[in-house]
Amino acid sequence: LAFRAAGVGLVFLSVMIAAGAIWANEAWGRYWAWDPIETWSLVTWLVYALYAHMRLTLGWRGKKSAWFLVAALPLVAFSFVVVPIIYNSIHGAYLRGL
Repeated sequence: LAFRAAGVGLVFLSVMIAAGAIWANEAWGRYWAWDPIETWSLVTWLVYALYAHMRLTLGWRGKKSAWFLVAALPLVAFSFVVVPIIYNSIHGAYLRGL
């Protein structure tokens, strides 16, 4: 069940990053700017892709797999809640109501 939930999350992260890149190209004339929010979204995606890879190719099951997901969850919270507050970025301006 956890693997399926992480897989769904990975798909949604993929769609979010791709849609954001397309929108950024229309809005700012570039797909990727290495903005802190973009970068942390990519880091989160990479962690969950690593989890899927370890699960599918190395056969991680049970406690090892579960602890990896437990350790990855704060990264998601950090990426989507803390990063926009800490870093002054063009994305954060929208969150602050500017």
